[in-house]
Amino acid sequence: MKKRKFILAARDDGFGERMCCILNAMYISKKTSLKFRFVWKSKEDSLVKVYNNKDKFLTCNDRIPIEVIFSHSFIKKYHYDNFNVSPLDNFHLFINRSIKELSLKPYEYHWGWRSCQANLANIFYDVKWKDYQNTLNQCWKEIEFSNKFQEIINQACILSNKIGRYLAVHIRSGDLIFEEKGYGRWLWFAANKALSFHLALELILKKLDNFNIIIFTDDIESGRQIVDYVNKIKSSSYECILAYNLFKDEEDNSVYRTLFEIVTMSNAIEIYSSGDSGFSRMACFIGQSKMINIYKLLNSYQQLNYISNNLKKLILNKYQMSYSYFLLFLRSKEKLLSMDKQLQYLQKGYEWNRDNYIFILCEIDVYLNYKKFDKANKLLNSVLNIEFNTITNLLLQKSYDLKRYDNFLLFSAYSKCNVKKFQYINLMKYVLASDMLKNIELLGNFYNFDQINLISLLSDQQTVQQAEIDLKRMNICSSYILDKKKYNLLFLMRYSLAARFFNRLDYKLGKCLLDTKEIKKIIFLPFNLYLILKDYKNFLNDYKKQRKKDASLKVLPMHKYNDYINLISFRKHLTYKLGRVFYICLKSKFKYKFLFLPYYLIRAHFEYKICKFKGQ
Repeated sequence: MKKRKFILAARDDGFGERMCCILNAMYISKKTSLKFRFVWKSKEDSLVKVYNNKDKFLTCNDRIPIEVIFSHSFIKKYHYDNFNVSPLDNFHLFINRSIKELSLKPYEYHWGWRSCQANLANIFYDVKWKDYQNTLNQCWKEIEFSNKFQEIINQACILSNKIGRYLAVHIRSGDLIFEEKGYGRWLWFAANKALSFHLALELILKKLDNFNIIIFTDDIESGRQIVDYVNKIKSSSYECILAYNLFKDEEDNSVYRTLFEIVTMSNAIEIYSSGDSGFSRMACFIGQSKMINIYKLLNSYQQLNYISNNLKKLILNKYQMSYSYFLLFLRSKEKLLSMDKQLQYLQKGYEWNRDNYIFILCEIDVYLNYKKFDKANKLLNSVLNIEFNTITNLLLQKSYDLKRYDNFLLFSAYSKCNVKKFQYINLMKYVLASDMLKNIELLGNFYNFDQINLISLLSDQQTVQQAEIDLKRMNICSSYILDKKKYNLLFLMRYSLAARFFNRLDYKLGKCLLDTKEIKKIIFLPFNLYLILKDYKNFLNDYKKQRKKDASLKVLPMHKYNDYINLISFRKHLTYKLGRVFYICLKSKFKYKFLFLPYYLIRAHFEYKICKFKGQ
């Protein structure tokens, strides 16, 4: 008899995310032939070790001992302690597919699959929300907790019944707002995970007319201020309550408090949150609440208006004030407001917290995007000569577990400046390119076109030499200087699907066609296309020679890349579509096809426009 494969919950981050992952694994076990199992690790690089903020308890505690949470019988039955797997899942491969496919070969590992913490109803087409939530409720009841945990769950349910009907507003702050590592994630990770107090205030004032509201937050100081402000100006009989004041525990244990608040939140009629927090997602999983994403509920213009108005009414600590200004910048950028408006929000945010250099990096990004290269170069000159390591470390901050640069969204703007005279812009381009090349084996699968384009800068020996001279003149440590890994396109192509795709012949041909918009370029188009074909032929000959000398340079088949799924989006590029049409005509045995090339190109462009209009 064959052994049943299993679904393994292996998250190692905060309590909410871990429990969501476990609940999903239990759900999958009920809907497939996979057995439920879980691992519970104490994270080695835990934030708990460095998190010392008073009045801000840590809801993302990732070092909770397993015995504190679960009963011995539950641990013995379902826990594995000898699995050393990445906590990151591959469920993105199953978008719009059936959950039943998890039971089919090939599996992720010989033993089965890792579970994920996300809402499965947003992944599998046959997972319907109401049934999913009801089954998760059942899974929650089947978990055997420790006596202390069960006592707290009961305590939270009794209190919820006493309060009656209420709404929950979850204002996530924590490490994302108060820790330096969190600053580096404001553009990508924290922008939709943390929530602005000044945006939440507007929602609270509108909803308080009909319901009691409980505010759940890890910034207790700001929580007290917003509750005092609301209760002072309210006109209804309903109350605004701070969840922190509801939990009475002599130990003041953040783990117990987190559980108490999640269970209390789960009994709310509706949960308003940033929509991307494990804390509120878990509450929605174990209760019957409806979770509403405030960032989706309110459009960008409403957010701009509400935050701007409430910044004048509610003065909080420098971290919350600066974060709200940063959200204003993000929304103004989304809606393409003027450069001056974007800079105004950035400068006000930086005035509130001068320890947060993400404002400086974004100001440089604004200048580069608007092609104000002289201003960008001047600002880089002023900050790099004083805080070079601080600025570059923030720009190059990485989440190795997520396989990303935290600020990769800032990289592309540097590619827009190709003028040699801007010394400090070129220096930062070199630093970015050098670091990305050093990390290509670990992160290369997630590099995009702009990042690959930046790395190609390293093929210009003059630029490399000048950058290294500048670094030595500034007495900067050699870690930023390119070492033995010299620029090699074949090396890039082995580790990065983007490098492989954007150096294909059809893509290069398409880029040449798409860039031909001036009379002069149209005249020289045949010659330029000929040069591309000739260079590509030389490249293939060089590749064959180098592969014989060094087998490690052998390019992988497309499906072997970890980010193979990105190939679908790459093939949607107009550049690729035009180049592919040209290449097919070129290789066709029916040479008369070239006579119809203009028609084929126009048709490809028209089809691209239709797909873009339909959002495909």
